[in-house]
Amino acid sequence: MIYYYGRVSTDHQENSAANQRQVFEGLAAEHGQPHMILIDKDVSGTVPLKERPEGKVLWDLVSPGDTVVTAKLDRAFRNVGDAANCLGVWRPLGVKLKILDFPVDISTDEGELMFLTIANIAQYENRLRGRRVREVYEYRKRNNLPYSKTRPFGWVRDGDKWAVLHKERQIADMLAEWIAEGCTYRGAASKLCLKNIPKPVARPSKRNRTARCWYDSQDVKCLLLARANGYPTISQVQMRDALRDGTLASKGSNAPQTNT
Repeated sequence: MIYYYGRVSTDHQENSAANQRQVFEGLAAEHGQPHMILIDKDVSGTVPLKERPEGKVLWDLVSPGDTVVTAKLDRAFRNVGDAANCLGVWRPLGVKLKILDFPVDISTDEGELMFLTIANIAQYENRLRGRRVREVYEYRKRNNLPYSKTRPFGWVRDGDKWAVLHKERQIADMLAEWIAEGCTYRGAASKLCLKNIPKPVARPSKRNRTARCWYDSQDVKCLLLARANGYPTISQVQMRDALRDGTLASKGSNAPQTNT
């Protein structure tokens, strides 16, 4: 039995699920042997093979004498420990692992050594990439620049800067009036729902442009806390932590760069 295994974390054209499946189907037609194609979608390579949905199916089905084929090394493994573990289990069983862009016989001692060496280098490069991402993240955070997918309350990302999200600040003003009149936080959240006022959508989802997200009592508290502190450019998670702890870690931070 031949198992063709692929993985995609994002839908880049050269590594897309459709492209990998097309390659596998061509190979299967050429060999004419019983086969199964398994492709994990939206799964990070840092997740061990047997913990991925389709990877677990492969792990449970593979038997002595079978062959596992993958298009590229990083489609199957990003962690040298995971690669070594798979080889340690499969090789004694006579399970062959073939990587299309790695023309070396991994079933030999020399091939296994080269394979694990390349896997080690790939893991190191992945860690370097993660380190660079964290450095950029910290730089942008220190300089009040957009640094994550989430936005602060009252702000919206506009290119490489923060821009005032007037609609949400108007909602905050309305909430402040309701609370001053004796409305509870939960009641204020319900009132927004009854008035059909969802959270402003900065960037509509490509998957569902009509989806709406509603404020709950915790959101109401955080939005009002942001309003009371001049809308600091801290993440919504940090704002919730500040609400819980009674502090605002970034209260004295520099004013954010904005687009008007």
